[in-house]
Amino acid sequence: MANLPSENTIPIIDFSPYQSEDKRVALSETICNTLRTTGFFHLVNHGVSHDLVEEVFQKSRDFFNMPLEYKMGYLRPQGSVSLTGYNKIDQERLDPAVKMEVREAFDFIPTQVPHIERPPGFIDTLVKLDLASRDLALKVLHCFAIGLGLPDEHYFTKAHQAVAHPELESDSGNLFRTLYYPPFTPSQIDSGIVRCGTHSDYGSITLLFQDDVGGLEVESSVKGVFVPVTPVPTAVLINIGDLMARWTDDEFRSTRHRVLLNDPQRFTKARQSIPIFINPDGHTVIASLNGKSPKYPPILTRDYIMQRYAETY
Repeated sequence: MANLPSENTIPIIDFSPYQSEDKRVALSETICNTLRTTGFFHLVNHGVSHDLVEEVFQKSRDFFNMPLEYKMGYLRPQGSVSLTGYNKIDQERLDPAVKMEVREAFDFIPTQVPHIERPPGFIDTLVKLDLASRDLALKVLHCFAIGLGLPDEHYFTKAHQAVAHPELESDSGNLFRTLYYPPFTPSQIDSGIVRCGTHSDYGSITLLFQDDVGGLEVESSVKGVFVPVTPVPTAVLINIGDLMARWTDDEFRSTRHRVLLNDPQRFTKARQSIPIFINPDGHTVIASLNGKSPKYPPILTRDYIMQRYAETY
């Protein structure tokens, strides 16, 4: 029988060597080797202000604690192509097998930034973190190309122009999301209710900032066996999505993950996280990098992302 992984198996990678060209290759190889196995890693010394992350958590908490009727004024319409707005509880279903997914979210893309007066500075703070995260995402994508030994080390960054220049955002589906999982009492627990259903992400990479409550679980190399992810203070958790896995013919692993209600030390507390979803430009053709025996047919980013959103809402 295979040895099952335990908690704390997600690698922690120090990103500070990125600043040195002499050390960048070794860092990139470490990152890519991790993506071939777990598909997830914690990144520390990444340059995104922890104080800014904490400010976004506080502003988000203030927003989610507003009366429901206020938040419904910014509701993301069901079935809409708009990626901006408030998501009420169970508006989004990532796992059709569960009865309900209990979380609230607020989403936006750079071309659809709404004006919200309360709490003061809510949107401005989110935008600051979004821009800082995009800069980090491009550096990580740069490492992917170096670690894979691609002839053009800027291959991936060139395919993500809208990440660097939000004004070019069209239909890539780059998305900033702040999430709030309300607390539960043991009497409210039902076997069909989860905080976040089992799923894999859609695009290139996801950057996740999370509080210290925990609850995230990722699927191990043993199919169907999930292990807890212990939050690492000041780290950003990074994983790849299905498009990047497809791009690499599954050399990189897009790992399923979830947030359940199975630990009373966690579900009796509210949980917050901030995922930033990074995708290739909408017109980018996602085709096998090896060009010899591709596992998947080519597909446009915009077609793939919109198909996945249609399945989710």
